[in-house]
Order: sequence, then C-alpha cells, then structure tokens
Amino acid sequence: MLLWPSAAQAQFLLSWQQLEACEGRSGAFSFTPAIQQLDGKTVSIKGFIIPLDTDGEAYALSAYPLSSCFFCGNAGPGSVMELLLEEPRRFHTDEYLTFEGILGLSPASEGMVFQLKEAKLIK
Repeated sequence: MLLWPSAAQAQFLLSWQQLEACEGRSGAFSFTPAIQQLDGKTVSIKGFIIPLDTDGEAYALSAYPLSSCFFCGNAGPGSVMELLLEEPRRFHTDEYLTFEGILGLSPASEGMVFQLKEAKLIK
C-alpha cells in the first residue's frame, strides 16, 4: 500500500497516483478503499498551484503544471483537488508546494471530486 504516516506528524503523505487510481463512471466517481479510509483525515500532498479565479482567492492543487492539468490538458479528475485554504493568501501559477489539510471526497459530477479542507502551506 502506498499510504504511510509521516514520522513528524500524525498525517498521511498522499500521492497523485493514489488519487488517479480512483475512477469516474457515468457522472459519478468511485474511490478506492484506501482513499475512502482517508476521507476526513489529515493528509499532506505536493502539487502545482492552479488559480481558479482572477482575484487570487480560489485555487486548485494539481499533479501537473497548468499547461497539462485537468483544465487545460488531458489529465483526469483524479489529478486535481480544490484547495480550501485555512488562511487566504496569494500564490503564483505552477508553484510546486506542499499542503496539509483534511481530505474531502465528493463523488458527485459537480465540482472537483477531491478537496483539501483547512489547507495550509507546509514550509
């Protein structure tokens, strides 16, 4: 299994491969058992910043840079997650950063299927 607790904190280091292993079918999304177990748990993940608005208030974290991400390239919905920041701040497009927060799963066809709630930048 690719999940492991961080030695420094009681959280799980999440990989994009784990998220991309989940599948979408007929407008709904199916999560692997390992990902289902992490719903509502604190996780950390590294990715590229993708702005979702021109005001710099809404962001996604992506496995890929903007030019090849879910929105602009051919990546699937498991390669992106919505960042719900604990403290709003500005980021630059394609910054590669690590965040921790509470994993949220949303199998409905509206919005992103993964969310990182109470997300904060890990320095």
